[in-house]
Amino acid sequence: MGRLGFDIRVEGMSEQEVQFCRAAVKNFKRLEQVILDGNLYRLSSPYESQHTASMYVEEGAGKALLFAFDLYPRYGEPVALLRLQGLEKEAIYRLEEINLMPGAKSSLPCQGKIYSGEYLMQVGILVFSARSLVSHVIEITQIP
Repeated sequence: MGRLGFDIRVEGMSEQEVQFCRAAVKNFKRLEQVILDGNLYRLSSPYESQHTASMYVEEGAGKALLFAFDLYPRYGEPVALLRLQGLEKEAIYRLEEINLMPGAKSSLPCQGKIYSGEYLMQVGILVFSARSLVSHVIEITQIP
């Protein structure tokens, strides 16, 4: 989220983990403009729940990134929809989870779906879960 770095021991990584890191670097370079110059929206505070989310929106470019994290949710805790911000309400957007392990498929119900900006900001999407230490990076692209 604005800083490209790895705090890991590379020599102990599996081939799958190396591939994941290479793909993450490519995604960062491809989306660097959104991350570094986009407007930041803090959507969910880790001080008010066991989840946190931030979103970067690049003005006029039709591109946004959502970073969502499940910290330590309690068993059976209800999970609310997350309302996004900074989008154009008349625009149509496609959501794609990125930064997945090689061969993994997204478990998010919004994966690959198309929504209006108004829906995303008024109703929201399900990105949080009851699992601890899970994260999602969602690329949001305006459809012309």
